[in-house]
Amino acid sequence: MALEMGILEMEVYGDSKLVINQLLNVYEVNKDDLVPFFRQASHLLKGFESVTLNHIPRKENRMADALANLATTLVLSEGEMTNISVCNRWVLPSVDTFDHEDSDAITIATTNEKHWRTPLVVYLKHDKLPDDTRHKTEVRRSSSHFILYKDVLYRRSFEGTYQRCLSGEEVLEAMIETHSGVGGAHQSGPKLHFRIKRMGYYWQTMLKDCLEYMKNANPANYMPTSFTNH
Repeated sequence: MALEMGILEMEVYGDSKLVINQLLNVYEVNKDDLVPFFRQASHLLKGFESVTLNHIPRKENRMADALANLATTLVLSEGEMTNISVCNRWVLPSVDTFDHEDSDAITIATTNEKHWRTPLVVYLKHDKLPDDTRHKTEVRRSSSHFILYKDVLYRRSFEGTYQRCLSGEEVLEAMIETHSGVGGAHQSGPKLHFRIKRMGYYWQTMLKDCLEYMKNANPANYMPTSFTNH
């Protein structure tokens, strides 16, 4: 398909270390049933001006792996075609759909206040940067780690998952509910930070706020940095 589209340079990511190293000629192809596939793949790769082959762990390649497994279950005659719909499903439902009695997730009340998310949202939605030169550079550089989905800002973590961005009262509620509710009452600052990240939430001063929150004599009265620094 890439050749038919006229693509000349391509990066290939495969979750089979064996296959990638075979195509890189690091490993030999010993299985007879794999030889025809190896020859065909090698022949196709010669049609590109530049090809980079990379190994990626299967846990980081779940979408492609799922599509590959799906393809093996479809038996189509030559010339027959079918359409496969692929859609995103967020791990955490929207706030309105939370079942507060049964759901192992924190509840977040959204606000319309201005906060650290605003410059990123404006840039991603309207391609408009702040007037301040330094702030403009920061927003443009960091925007590659964020996406805007249905007017909600999400940050892509190092693990490849998307975390909903919080600010202000949302941050305080996240720490209070995780500390005293589903997260347990005696979590350390780093553990609280880790728990909130695992639940799919992010804000710029997460670790600092979680550490200070746990040091506070009365955590319920703590005011996080992101609440005052919008």
